[in-house]
Amino acid sequence: MRGPVKITYRQVEPSDELASLIQEEAVRLHRISDEITSCKVVLEVAHRHGRSGKAYQARVAVTVPGRLLVVRRRPLAAARHADPRVAVVDAFHALHEVLAEHRRRRYSLQPQLA
Repeated sequence: MRGPVKITYRQVEPSDELASLIQEEAVRLHRISDEITSCKVVLEVAHRHGRSGKAYQARVAVTVPGRLLVVRRRPLAAARHADPRVAVVDAFHALHEVLAEHRRRRYSLQPQLA
């Protein structure tokens, strides 16, 4: 990855623990593809429309040559994303799958050399 991970917190108190978790997940993501040129993470409190308790959502966007890959994980079950760390991990895991699929498509479309 070229450059640091950019982290934005919206209505979430920044913490060293969250920043460290995001950095660790970004390193894991980079192991899948060394083509990642940037990574941006947004962690925010989800709009709950009158429901009690906080639920968090995370959005992770990475840039690879010619593409921007974005994953957003919204809270489906309040208990599951009541912890911001779970929202971050879920988003990165989903992005692992998106990035792996992107690599499969990219390399399967390249002409084979004899």
